[in-house]
Amino acid sequence: MRVPHQRGIKIPTRIFISAILLLLQIGFLFSVLYDFTIQSAWAYSISMIIGIITVIVIMNRRGNPDHKIAWIAFILMFPIFGITVFLLWGGGRVTPAIKKRMKICEAKYLRYLKEDPEVKDRLKYYDIMHARQADYLTGESGYPLYDKTSTEYLAPGEKVLPRLLEELEKAEKYIFIEFFILAEGIMWNQIHEILKRKVKEGVEVYILYDGTCEISLLPHNFSKTMQSFGIKCKPFYKVIPLLSTYQNNRDHRKITVIDGKVAFVGGTNISDEYINEYKRFGYWKDATIRVEGKAVKTFTTLFLSMWEVDEKKNIDYNKYVRENEDNDNGIVVPFGDIPHDGEEVSKKVYMDLINRTNDKVSIMT
Repeated sequence: MRVPHQRGIKIPTRIFISAILLLLQIGFLFSVLYDFTIQSAWAYSISMIIGIITVIVIMNRRGNPDHKIAWIAFILMFPIFGITVFLLWGGGRVTPAIKKRMKICEAKYLRYLKEDPEVKDRLKYYDIMHARQADYLTGESGYPLYDKTSTEYLAPGEKVLPRLLEELEKAEKYIFIEFFILAEGIMWNQIHEILKRKVKEGVEVYILYDGTCEISLLPHNFSKTMQSFGIKCKPFYKVIPLLSTYQNNRDHRKITVIDGKVAFVGGTNISDEYINEYKRFGYWKDATIRVEGKAVKTFTTLFLSMWEVDEKKNIDYNKYVRENEDNDNGIVVPFGDIPHDGEEVSKKVYMDLINRTNDKVSIMT
Protein backbone atom coordinates (compact mmCIF):
# COMPACT_ATOMS: atom_id res chain seq x y z
CA MET A 1 0.00 0.00 0.00
CA ARG A 2 1.39 3.39 -0.92
CA VAL A 3 1.75 5.83 1.94
CA PRO A 4 0.49 9.32 1.03
CA HIS A 5 3.05 12.07 1.00
CA GLN A 6 2.93 14.11 4.16
CA ARG A 7 4.67 17.26 5.23
CA GLY A 8 3.83 18.17 8.81
CA ILE A 9 1.55 21.12 9.43
CA LYS A 10 4.07 22.51 11.94
CA ILE A 11 6.67 23.14 9.25
CA PRO A 12 5.69 26.77 8.47
CA THR A 13 5.62 27.59 12.19
CA ARG A 14 9.19 26.38 12.73
CA ILE A 15 10.48 28.26 9.70
CA PHE A 16 8.60 31.40 10.73
CA ILE A 17 9.89 31.37 14.31
CA SER A 18 13.49 30.73 13.19
CA ALA A 19 13.32 33.55 10.63
CA ILE A 20 11.80 36.01 13.13
CA LEU A 21 14.44 35.27 15.78
CA LEU A 22 17.26 35.69 13.27
CA LEU A 23 15.81 38.95 11.89
CA LEU A 24 15.42 40.34 15.41
CA GLN A 25 19.10 39.65 16.10
CA ILE A 26 20.15 41.30 12.84
CA GLY A 27 17.90 44.30 13.51
CA PHE A 28 19.27 44.75 17.02
CA LEU A 29 22.85 44.49 15.81
CA PHE A 30 22.20 47.01 13.02
CA SER A 31 20.54 49.54 15.34
CA VAL A 32 23.35 49.38 17.92
CA LEU A 33 26.13 49.74 15.35
CA TYR A 34 24.27 52.46 13.42
CA ASP A 35 23.68 54.58 16.53
CA PHE A 36 27.30 54.12 17.58
CA THR A 37 28.76 55.32 14.28
CA ILE A 38 26.29 58.18 13.73
CA GLN A 39 26.70 59.70 17.20
CA SER A 40 30.48 59.57 17.17
CA ALA A 41 32.46 61.28 14.41
CA TRP A 42 35.69 59.48 15.22
CA ALA A 43 33.92 56.11 15.31
CA TYR A 44 32.41 56.85 11.89
CA SER A 45 35.82 57.81 10.48
CA ILE A 46 37.44 54.66 11.85
CA SER A 47 34.61 52.55 10.49
CA MET A 48 35.15 54.03 7.01
CA ILE A 49 38.87 53.29 7.16
CA ILE A 50 38.21 49.71 8.28
CA GLY A 51 35.58 49.41 5.56
CA ILE A 52 38.04 50.48 2.86
CA ILE A 53 40.66 48.05 4.16
CA THR A 54 38.07 45.27 4.15
CA VAL A 55 37.08 46.13 0.57
CA ILE A 56 40.72 45.91 -0.53
CA VAL A 57 41.02 42.50 1.15
CA ILE A 58 37.86 41.28 -0.59
CA MET A 59 39.11 42.54 -3.98
CA ASN A 60 42.38 40.64 -3.63
CA ARG A 61 40.98 37.35 -2.37
CA ARG A 62 40.04 34.43 -4.59
CA GLY A 63 36.36 33.99 -5.33
CA ASN A 64 33.37 34.81 -7.49
CA PRO A 65 33.56 38.46 -8.77
CA ASP A 66 29.77 38.84 -8.47
CA HIS A 67 29.92 37.94 -4.78
CA LYS A 68 32.78 40.38 -4.27
CA ILE A 69 30.86 43.28 -5.83
CA ALA A 70 27.80 42.61 -3.66
CA TRP A 71 29.85 42.58 -0.45
CA ILE A 72 31.84 45.67 -1.43
CA ALA A 73 28.67 47.69 -2.09
CA PHE A 74 27.11 46.53 1.19
CA ILE A 75 30.21 47.36 3.25
CA LEU A 76 30.64 50.82 1.71
CA MET A 77 26.98 51.65 2.42
CA PHE A 78 27.00 50.35 6.02
CA PRO A 79 30.69 50.10 7.07
CA ILE A 80 30.56 48.70 10.61
CA PHE A 81 27.39 46.67 10.12
CA GLY A 82 28.55 45.42 6.73
CA ILE A 83 31.94 44.37 8.09
CA THR A 84 30.29 42.57 11.00
CA VAL A 85 27.94 40.65 8.71
CA PHE A 86 30.83 39.86 6.35
CA LEU A 87 32.93 38.47 9.18
CA LEU A 88 30.01 36.30 10.29
CA TRP A 89 28.72 34.99 6.98
CA GLY A 90 30.72 36.33 4.06
CA GLY A 91 34.20 35.05 4.68
CA GLY A 92 33.53 31.46 3.61
CA ARG A 93 35.56 30.29 6.58
CA VAL A 94 35.19 27.35 8.89
CA THR A 95 35.31 27.92 12.63
CA PRO A 96 38.74 27.12 14.14
CA ALA A 97 37.37 24.21 16.19
CA ILE A 98 35.75 22.56 13.15
CA LYS A 99 38.82 23.24 11.00
CA LYS A 100 41.08 21.59 13.55
CA ARG A 101 38.79 18.59 13.81
CA MET A 102 38.53 18.27 10.03
CA LYS A 103 42.31 18.31 9.63
CA ILE A 104 42.70 15.57 12.24
CA CYS A 105 40.06 13.40 10.56
CA GLU A 106 41.49 14.09 7.11
CA ALA A 107 44.98 13.03 8.14
CA LYS A 108 43.47 9.87 9.59
CA TYR A 109 41.44 8.72 6.59
CA LEU A 110 44.07 9.63 3.99
CA ARG A 111 46.26 6.92 5.49
CA TYR A 112 43.80 4.37 4.13
CA LEU A 113 43.83 5.77 0.59
CA LYS A 114 46.86 4.39 -1.22
CA GLU A 115 47.33 4.70 -4.97
CA ASP A 116 48.60 2.01 -7.30
CA PRO A 117 51.13 3.67 -9.71
CA GLU A 118 50.47 0.97 -12.30
CA VAL A 119 46.82 2.04 -12.59
CA LYS A 120 47.79 5.66 -13.24
CA ASP A 121 50.38 4.62 -15.84
CA ARG A 122 47.75 2.54 -17.59
CA LEU A 123 45.30 5.48 -17.63
CA LYS A 124 47.98 7.79 -19.05
CA TYR A 125 48.50 5.35 -21.89
CA TYR A 126 44.80 5.23 -22.81
CA ASP A 127 43.49 8.67 -21.77
CA ILE A 128 45.99 11.41 -20.98
CA MET A 129 43.27 14.03 -20.30
CA HIS A 130 41.68 12.12 -17.43
CA ALA A 131 45.11 11.01 -16.22
CA ARG A 132 46.01 14.67 -15.68
CA GLN A 133 42.83 15.20 -13.70
CA ALA A 134 43.70 12.17 -11.59
CA ASP A 135 47.17 13.64 -10.99
CA TYR A 136 45.57 16.87 -9.75
CA LEU A 137 43.10 15.10 -7.44
CA THR A 138 45.79 12.85 -5.99
CA GLY A 139 48.39 15.58 -5.65
CA GLU A 140 46.07 18.27 -4.28
CA SER A 141 43.66 16.25 -2.14
CA GLY A 142 45.15 12.77 -1.79
CA TYR A 143 42.31 10.88 -3.48
CA PRO A 144 43.67 7.81 -5.30
CA LEU A 145 42.79 6.29 -8.64
CA TYR A 146 41.24 2.80 -8.61
CA ASP A 147 40.77 0.13 -11.22
CA LYS A 148 38.51 -2.95 -10.98
CA THR A 149 35.47 -0.76 -10.38
CA SER A 150 32.10 -0.75 -12.14
CA THR A 151 29.72 2.20 -12.36
CA GLU A 152 26.05 2.49 -13.25
CA TYR A 153 24.32 5.74 -14.20
CA LEU A 154 20.85 6.09 -12.65
CA ALA A 155 18.42 8.90 -13.48
CA PRO A 156 15.86 10.11 -12.64
CA GLY A 157 15.09 9.24 -9.01
CA GLU A 158 12.49 6.65 -10.01
CA LYS A 159 15.40 4.51 -11.26
CA VAL A 160 17.59 5.23 -8.26
CA LEU A 161 15.20 4.07 -5.54
CA PRO A 162 14.68 0.43 -6.72
CA ARG A 163 18.44 -0.12 -7.10
CA LEU A 164 19.10 1.46 -3.72
CA LEU A 165 16.48 -0.70 -2.01
CA GLU A 166 17.89 -3.77 -3.74
CA GLU A 167 21.40 -3.13 -2.40
CA LEU A 168 20.16 -2.23 1.09
CA GLU A 169 18.46 -5.63 1.24
CA LYS A 170 21.85 -7.28 0.63
CA ALA A 171 23.58 -5.55 3.57
CA GLU A 172 25.29 -7.94 5.99
CA LYS A 173 27.60 -5.75 8.08
CA TYR A 174 26.87 -2.04 7.86
CA ILE A 175 24.97 0.71 6.04
CA PHE A 176 26.18 4.32 5.93
CA ILE A 177 23.69 6.99 4.83
CA GLU A 178 24.71 10.65 4.51
CA PHE A 179 22.39 13.17 2.86
CA PHE A 180 21.86 16.90 2.68
CA ILE A 181 18.07 16.46 2.48
CA LEU A 182 16.19 13.72 4.29
CA ALA A 183 12.40 14.12 4.42
CA GLU A 184 9.61 11.84 5.55
CA GLY A 185 7.42 10.39 2.81
CA ILE A 186 7.09 7.47 0.41
CA MET A 187 10.80 7.27 -0.41
CA TRP A 188 11.97 7.42 3.19
CA ASN A 189 9.31 4.97 4.42
CA GLN A 190 10.54 2.26 2.04
CA ILE A 191 14.15 2.81 3.07
CA HIS A 192 13.26 2.97 6.75
CA GLU A 193 11.44 -0.38 6.70
CA ILE A 194 14.55 -2.10 5.36
CA LEU A 195 16.82 -0.35 7.85
CA LYS A 196 14.71 -1.42 10.82
CA ARG A 197 14.77 -4.99 9.61
CA LYS A 198 18.51 -4.93 8.98
CA VAL A 199 19.25 -3.64 12.47
CA LYS A 200 17.40 -6.68 13.88
CA GLU A 201 19.64 -8.86 11.71
CA GLY A 202 22.74 -7.36 13.33
CA VAL A 203 23.63 -4.84 10.62
CA GLU A 204 25.06 -1.52 11.86
CA VAL A 205 23.16 1.45 10.43
CA TYR A 206 24.48 5.02 10.52
CA ILE A 207 22.47 8.01 9.27
CA LEU A 208 23.90 11.52 8.99
CA TYR A 209 21.71 14.30 7.61
CA ASP A 210 22.20 18.05 7.43
CA GLY A 211 20.83 20.06 10.35
CA THR A 212 18.73 22.28 8.06
CA CYS A 213 16.31 19.34 7.67
CA GLU A 214 15.09 19.85 11.22
CA ILE A 215 13.80 23.34 10.37
CA SER A 216 11.19 22.20 7.87
CA LEU A 217 11.46 18.55 6.80
CA LEU A 218 11.78 16.39 9.90
CA PRO A 219 10.32 16.25 13.41
CA HIS A 220 12.61 17.75 16.04
CA ASN A 221 12.96 14.33 17.71
CA PHE A 222 13.71 12.43 14.48
CA SER A 223 17.21 11.31 15.50
CA LYS A 224 15.97 10.04 18.88
CA THR A 225 13.19 8.12 17.16
CA MET A 226 15.73 6.46 14.86
CA GLN A 227 17.94 5.61 17.82
CA SER A 228 14.98 3.86 19.48
CA PHE A 229 15.06 1.44 16.51
CA GLY A 230 18.78 0.81 17.03
CA ILE A 231 19.85 3.13 14.21
CA LYS A 232 22.77 5.47 14.92
CA CYS A 233 21.41 8.79 13.67
CA LYS A 234 22.21 12.47 14.08
CA PRO A 235 21.96 15.82 12.29
CA PHE A 236 25.13 17.51 11.09
CA TYR A 237 25.18 20.82 12.98
CA LYS A 238 21.66 21.84 13.88
CA VAL A 239 20.58 25.28 12.71
CA ILE A 240 19.92 27.56 15.68
CA PRO A 241 18.69 31.11 14.99
CA LEU A 242 21.90 32.79 16.09
CA LEU A 243 24.44 35.20 14.62
CA SER A 244 27.41 32.88 14.22
CA THR A 245 29.73 31.54 11.53
CA TYR A 246 28.99 27.86 12.07
CA GLN A 247 25.51 28.24 10.55
CA ASN A 248 27.23 28.16 7.14
CA ASN A 249 28.91 24.81 7.84
CA ARG A 250 26.56 22.50 5.95
CA ASP A 251 26.92 18.93 4.70
CA HIS A 252 25.82 18.73 1.06
CA ARG A 253 26.98 15.19 0.39
CA LYS A 254 24.63 12.44 -0.83
CA ILE A 255 26.38 9.15 -0.09
CA THR A 256 25.19 5.63 0.71
CA VAL A 257 27.70 2.85 1.43
CA ILE A 258 26.73 -0.80 1.88
CA ASP A 259 29.29 -3.15 3.47
CA GLY A 260 32.11 -1.24 1.78
CA LYS A 261 31.23 -3.07 -1.44
CA VAL A 262 28.68 -0.79 -3.10
CA ALA A 263 28.20 2.98 -2.92
CA PHE A 264 25.65 5.43 -4.31
CA VAL A 265 26.62 9.05 -4.93
CA GLY A 266 25.08 11.93 -6.88
CA GLY A 267 22.42 14.59 -6.67
CA THR A 268 19.42 12.53 -5.56
CA ASN A 269 18.33 13.23 -1.98
CA ILE A 270 15.92 11.20 0.16
CA SER A 271 12.74 13.16 -0.46
CA ASP A 272 9.63 12.47 -2.51
CA GLU A 273 10.19 15.22 -5.08
CA TYR A 274 13.34 13.36 -6.15
CA ILE A 275 11.26 10.36 -7.22
CA ASN A 276 8.43 12.59 -8.55
CA GLU A 277 5.92 11.40 -5.97
CA TYR A 278 5.64 15.00 -4.82
CA LYS A 279 5.39 17.81 -7.36
CA ARG A 280 7.37 20.72 -6.01
CA PHE A 281 8.53 22.56 -9.13
CA GLY A 282 7.23 20.20 -11.80
CA TYR A 283 9.11 17.14 -13.07
CA TRP A 284 12.31 16.58 -11.09
CA LYS A 285 15.45 14.98 -12.51
CA ASP A 286 18.60 14.24 -10.58
CA ALA A 287 21.29 11.67 -11.29
CA THR A 288 23.05 9.11 -9.11
CA ILE A 289 26.00 6.82 -9.81
CA ARG A 290 26.12 3.31 -8.35
CA VAL A 291 29.75 2.32 -7.71
CA GLU A 292 30.93 -1.22 -7.01
CA GLY A 293 34.48 -2.42 -6.48
CA LYS A 294 37.75 -0.99 -5.21
CA ALA A 295 36.74 2.68 -5.44
CA VAL A 296 34.08 2.24 -2.73
CA LYS A 297 36.89 2.52 -0.18
CA THR A 298 37.05 6.29 -0.67
CA PHE A 299 33.32 6.71 -0.04
CA THR A 300 33.64 4.64 3.14
CA THR A 301 36.41 6.88 4.49
CA LEU A 302 34.57 10.06 3.45
CA PHE A 303 31.53 9.05 5.46
CA LEU A 304 33.55 7.94 8.49
CA SER A 305 35.51 11.20 8.54
CA MET A 306 32.35 13.32 8.41
CA TRP A 307 30.72 11.28 11.15
CA GLU A 308 33.88 11.61 13.26
CA VAL A 309 34.03 15.39 12.72
CA ASP A 310 30.56 15.74 14.19
CA GLU A 311 30.85 12.95 16.74
CA LYS A 312 34.11 14.24 18.24
CA LYS A 313 35.00 10.64 19.10
CA ASN A 314 37.57 8.45 17.41
CA ILE A 315 36.32 5.74 15.04
CA ASP A 316 38.09 2.47 14.28
CA TYR A 317 38.42 2.72 10.50
CA ASN A 318 39.86 -0.81 10.32
CA LYS A 319 36.44 -2.14 11.28
CA TYR A 320 34.80 -0.73 8.14
CA VAL A 321 37.43 -0.08 5.46
CA ARG A 322 37.90 -3.16 3.28
CA GLU A 323 39.71 -4.26 0.15
CA ASN A 324 37.19 -5.33 -2.47
CA GLU A 325 37.45 -8.20 -4.85
CA ASP A 326 38.12 -7.48 -8.49
CA ASN A 327 35.10 -6.11 -10.29
CA ASP A 328 34.73 -4.63 -13.74
CA ASN A 329 37.85 -3.12 -15.27
CA GLY A 330 36.65 0.47 -14.99
CA ILE A 331 38.98 3.17 -13.64
CA VAL A 332 37.45 5.57 -11.11
CA VAL A 333 38.73 8.40 -8.90
CA PRO A 334 36.15 9.39 -6.26
CA PHE A 335 36.87 12.67 -4.49
CA GLY A 336 35.42 14.99 -1.90
CA ASP A 337 35.69 18.72 -1.38
CA ILE A 338 36.40 20.27 1.99
CA PRO A 339 36.09 23.92 3.09
CA HIS A 340 39.21 24.41 5.18
CA ASP A 341 41.94 24.01 2.56
CA GLY A 342 40.97 26.99 0.38
CA GLU A 343 41.12 24.80 -2.72
CA GLU A 344 38.04 24.75 -4.98
CA VAL A 345 38.58 21.14 -6.04
CA SER A 346 35.16 20.45 -7.58
CA LYS A 347 35.11 23.74 -9.47
CA LYS A 348 38.55 23.11 -10.95
CA VAL A 349 37.57 19.61 -12.06
CA TYR A 350 34.50 20.94 -13.86
CA MET A 351 36.44 23.81 -15.45
CA ASP A 352 39.15 21.43 -16.63
CA LEU A 353 36.58 19.10 -18.20
CA ILE A 354 34.99 22.01 -20.04
CA ASN A 355 38.31 23.50 -21.18
CA ARG A 356 39.55 20.19 -22.59
CA THR A 357 36.36 19.33 -24.44
CA ASN A 358 36.66 19.07 -28.23
CA ASP A 359 33.12 18.06 -29.20
CA LYS A 360 30.27 18.59 -26.74
CA VAL A 361 29.54 19.43 -23.12
CA SER A 362 26.28 18.27 -21.54
CA ILE A 363 25.35 19.88 -18.23
CA MET A 364 22.34 18.96 -16.10
CA THR A 365 21.67 21.05 -13.00
